[in-house]
Amino acid sequence: MKKKLDSRKKSLYLLKDGLFAINYIDSFLPNIQDKFKDLFPQEEITLFLNTLKKFKT
Repeated sequence: MKKKLDSRKKSLYLLKDGLFAINYIDSFLPNIQDKFKDLFPQEEITLFLNTLKKFKT
């Protein structure tokens, strides 16, 4: 959702559903690492996990 702070600057904020999605992802993130470690190279796993962490912040 966008909130207009002034006419030159716009910021994005997560809605309640977005925060719920982040908490849901956090709840199973450790399990993902164990299940996918044999399917994907470590470099791809690291990239995926870093992307999820960026969404969280």
